[in-house]
Amino acid sequence: MNTSTPLVSICVPVYNAEPFLEETLRSALAQSYQNWELIIVENQSKDRSREIIERFAEHAADPRITVHINETHLGSGALNMNHAIGLARGEFIKILCADDTIEPDCVAVQVQSLMENPGAVLATCCKKVINAKGKLLFCWQGFNRSGFIKGEDVIKGCFRVGTNLIGEPTLVLLRASGLEGIELMNPARPYVVDLDLWLRLMLRGGIVYDRRALGSFRVHGHADTRKLESRMLGDFIHMADDISRLSGISINAWQHRWLKFRIRIQNAVRCLIYRWSAVNR
Repeated sequence: MNTSTPLVSICVPVYNAEPFLEETLRSALAQSYQNWELIIVENQSKDRSREIIERFAEHAADPRITVHINETHLGSGALNMNHAIGLARGEFIKILCADDTIEPDCVAVQVQSLMENPGAVLATCCKKVINAKGKLLFCWQGFNRSGFIKGEDVIKGCFRVGTNLIGEPTLVLLRASGLEGIELMNPARPYVVDLDLWLRLMLRGGIVYDRRALGSFRVHGHADTRKLESRMLGDFIHMADDISRLSGISINAWQHRWLKFRIRIQNAVRCLIYRWSAVNR
């Protein structure tokens, strides 16, 4: 291990992730970047997740891997993510969702991006969208260029299109110092739980975007996002109003109507994607 490089905490919050968990953990273990810790936080799953974790850790026999079993089930995925972040010791933190995967060079590329851009509080990238069997459905770009993007521009972009341009937790590498003194994931807004944190971080700095697909986001019948569609509109609008007040970036009545229209369209597209992923197994 090269201890001259920054420590990266790869945090895997787990709840009922049996079908995909081993693939997720193996993608963390396969990173070309070597100075990491893998923190697995098991939230009292009702399936075989705990057994898979224990077998994986035993077989890997790697001191960089630690397993934490919650004494009681935390009430939401957001709370388990927050717990995992609280256990992290690294200069950089990646939340690797238990049904997603990252490419072998993901951490190395994103660490370099943040080290070269001290004004960035997070790095993110293009994503592969895959189905339950790991089949590639399509790639999705949040931004049209690689490099540093100011926080204000990121906020305006998300408001303009009514969606999360930064991406899901798996795609993001956080600078731990950027999280100091800030409220983490807010379980009261489950649909925008990640974007809410990302945009509050945008008040502290910008992002580094990479147009290479360094992570895969899996859509499947068990995904929480599918169950949250009915809340997406209200959660996004309330979050946008809060960020508007904090940032001074105003949202007028016309923009509110436009946001609601965009979100409804994207909800319909998302439903089609889930149906498509079910067909293309």
